[in-house]
Amino acid sequence: MILIVWDLDGCLYASRHLYPVFRANTARAGLHLGLKMSFEEALAINVAAQERGELFPLSYIDDYGIPLPDLHRRYHDTLSETIVDPVDGLAEAFSRIPAHHAILSHGNRDWIERVLGRLRIRDFFDSGSIFALEDTGFILKTQDETPFLRVQNRLGFESKDIVMAEDTSRNLIIPHGIGWGTSLLHHNAPHENLPAHI
Repeated sequence: MILIVWDLDGCLYASRHLYPVFRANTARAGLHLGLKMSFEEALAINVAAQERGELFPLSYIDDYGIPLPDLHRRYHDTLSETIVDPVDGLAEAFSRIPAHHAILSHGNRDWIERVLGRLRIRDFFDSGSIFALEDTGFILKTQDETPFLRVQNRLGFESKDIVMAEDTSRNLIIPHGIGWGTSLLHHNAPHENLPAHI
């Protein structure tokens, strides 16, 4: 039996068309938590941060003192899972995969649970196989091995028996380095030749 560790947003459903919704919701969360600027200014910071590949705008945190856990929680609490379109055939596809499934996401646990329900695949993931950002001490998947090793150690699989499925190439560098298999789901988005770590 292998373990497939799935990313969520952008991986188990296409999310590129939702980026404007995500950016606007991040700006509103920052303003709610005390940013002293207009919505347009907060949104511009968020747009620039996303273009740099930042999960949440570091400027909100470093320059304006918004704690990441607070921003993360407020952002997800005010985001409706109804923006996610169910994926035809996804549950049937999961039922045919002979593997144990886990989630490792930068989302929070409540959001993950709601989206898995929306996608009709919640039953394929037991609660101990869901790893939200707060479960990894807010350490990002691009920072170090901690999130991946936490999954591996808790679920008791060897590196050679684990595959990480992601929509972001940079999030596959570290799992490749610790011996996991890697798979990039691109939802037909334009992409360059695959790097060696995929």
